Amino acid sequence: MGENMANAALAAIASTKYMLVGAGGIGLKLQGSLNTLAWGQVSVILVLILVTVIVSEWVSAKMRHAVI
Repeated sequence: MGENMANAALAAIASTKYMLVGAGGIGLKLQGSLNTLAWGQVSVILVLILVTVIVSEWVSAKMRHAVI
């Protein structure tokens, strides 16, 4: 479980970096919030990204377990 959490955290960091360099979507909102120093919005966006990554990792693990 700890390894999965570490992987989820790394995925969140990687996806956030990818979004900040021009992928669009929530990355544009995050970049705008960072530029205006709207730290409350930045926090919410980062938490949403982290939750999304964790849930997708969990679903992916369940699907892999069901297949294997």
